[in-house]
Amino acid sequence: MGFVGWCRVGTCGDCKLLGGGGGGEFFKIYVSGVMKDGAQRKAERMCGEKVVISDYPAPELLANVAKNVETNVPEAVRLRSRPTVQGHEWGEFATSFATTQKGYFSRILAADCLWMPQQHRNLARSMVHFLSTAKEAQDGGRVFVVAGFHTGRAKVAGFFETAEEEGLVVERIEEMDVEGRRREWRQVREGEDLGERKRWVVVAVLRGGRVGR
Repeated sequence: MGFVGWCRVGTCGDCKLLGGGGGGEFFKIYVSGVMKDGAQRKAERMCGEKVVISDYPAPELLANVAKNVETNVPEAVRLRSRPTVQGHEWGEFATSFATTQKGYFSRILAADCLWMPQQHRNLARSMVHFLSTAKEAQDGGRVFVVAGFHTGRAKVAGFFETAEEEGLVVERIEEMDVEGRRREWRQVREGEDLGERKRWVVVAVLRGGRVGR
């Protein structure tokens, strides 16, 4: 299903992060840029004060996520951010977790979650539900979205339209390839074959805005 990462960020080191569906590997990516040269202390400062990694609430999936966290997240980072694993079904808010954490996270990370159009609205609603709007959370929350085009551009583009309907605002959006090159985001690219399309991902930043429903 991909994953969603939910994070509360204030000043450096004051971050509460919730991630889902990918189990721990996203957290490895989140700190990899500063871990390459052994800058572990800097990585620890970047990591969340609280980290929650979520997936569909099935015991076997959550157990796998917990294992991935243990495998992929450095011990020093685990001690600083105390990552926990929590089940969450997109669009379902009747659970204790969804009730108590509403508006709690100021950073949401979503990677490869857009390939199921039938879940776009539920995903967007979960983002709106958990995203902080507090001024102290660096002028409100932000959603960071990364998604490949392996199932087609149309499916990916549809999410951003749905997200805006649910009250999110696309603050920045572009494409990035496997070599880190960036280009303008387009919903349609004429003549793009499957091989070329799979080299690129969409990278977007969303923020809270006017609620559309």
